[in-house]
Amino acid sequence: MSTPHTDPVFRSFTAEQAQTYALGRPSYVPELFQFIFDHHASHGGVFHKLLDVGCGPGKATRDMSSRFDEVIGADPGEQMIEQARKLGGSTKTGKPIQFVVSSAEALDKIAGLEEESVDLLTAATSAHWFTMSEFWPVAAKVMKPGGTIAMWCPGPVHCHPAHPRAAIVTERMEQLRATEAGDGAVKGNHTIRNQYRDLELPWQTDPPVSAFPEEKFLRQEWDYDDDFGDRDDFLGGSRMATIEQIQAVLITSSTFVRWRRAHPDLVGTDEDLLVRTLRNLREAAGMAPDENGTLPLGHSTTLLLFQKA
Repeated sequence: MSTPHTDPVFRSFTAEQAQTYALGRPSYVPELFQFIFDHHASHGGVFHKLLDVGCGPGKATRDMSSRFDEVIGADPGEQMIEQARKLGGSTKTGKPIQFVVSSAEALDKIAGLEEESVDLLTAATSAHWFTMSEFWPVAAKVMKPGGTIAMWCPGPVHCHPAHPRAAIVTERMEQLRATEAGDGAVKGNHTIRNQYRDLELPWQTDPPVSAFPEEKFLRQEWDYDDDFGDRDDFLGGSRMATIEQIQAVLITSSTFVRWRRAHPDLVGTDEDLLVRTLRNLREAAGMAPDENGTLPLGHSTTLLLFQKA
């Protein structure tokens, strides 16, 4: 049995933290969703029911909902789901998105979700918190034969190579990621930093889950080590982000939330992990200490695709 990756940070978010998360986290790029939809359609997948697992406040759920007749967003965090419900959203048929409190390991307990009824199951930067040996059998129950599971995560944030200080900014980000941020990291954080290379796949569990054959598995990567292939930018383009926008994302990261909970006396001081991170980033970018400068940022993306037999 796999070691649980479950982390209590997001599950225990307050209403204010869930709102901050919803406001601070950027959307995923349309090119990623289109790749998933095209892959799903390529093997006969239909677009009736979407189940987005670990949906948080539902940003990715809403971004995909216009392609489906029925959409369910599931998350174990009660305040995340409350925020998702406040923000709402509708499907291509005009039905409201159903947001429910549920862990990834208990999807088969969702009221009204029938066995073998889900066409596409997605996990947007959330699978590293699943207990995979419990998730895969449950996923096999709810997925239609021929249905698709798509799990993805971003890699480390890099500065676009065309920026004059890109090398030192990216180097500083990598140093911070490997050292300071490690102070608040747990197993799930390390899984995403390894770009899901050690995520337990269905044929690796004990016992294996045969519903998702290895021969139908696809791992797709974009922009690993800033290799853009035939493009000149990250997938979907670089995001021009101010220091304040970077802060808004970092403050919702489980690593930073966990570190600040463990060091409440240091929050807001010069020794705060968030304050140190932003200070180092400004120095690397050649900005003044309080400057709200802008950097062209992007990241690699890893996508795992599975098909139910």
